[in-house]
Amino acid sequence: MQKAQQGCSFFVSQAVYNAQATIDLLTGYARECRAKGEQPKRVILTFTPCGSEKTLEFMHWLGISVPAATRWRILDAESPLSESIRICHNNLIQILEACLPLGLPLGLNIESLTNRKEEIDASITLFRLLKATLELNLAERAIA
Repeated sequence: MQKAQQGCSFFVSQAVYNAQATIDLLTGYARECRAKGEQPKRVILTFTPCGSEKTLEFMHWLGISVPAATRWRILDAESPLSESIRICHNNLIQILEACLPLGLPLGLNIESLTNRKEEIDASITLFRLLKATLELNLAERAIA
């Protein structure tokens, strides 16, 4: 709220690998805006594919919260990169289900954290998947 009062017109999240923490933050923000009679600012949710333990270590160094079970799910998968895309997609769905009814304007930011070609290509795939998911959910909400 203080940043918005100082002129911020949007916010960009750290990479989302903990859907519940993001839902808690967004719900609290929406409730505070409603209590103060203020219009919430756009929140841009960042997602990034992760295909290796080295990338996970870099994510940890950046301060990205990755629950232990999620970390093992990625590392133990036959295709860690594909698994991380599934996790990101599932996280977005959970966030949209919980937060779209709150009236928060949401956006997406998809990043590759490495220069590995497969992770860069995966970020493009992830962008297409998450963009379609967001658009579908917004369309469904507009119809309802």
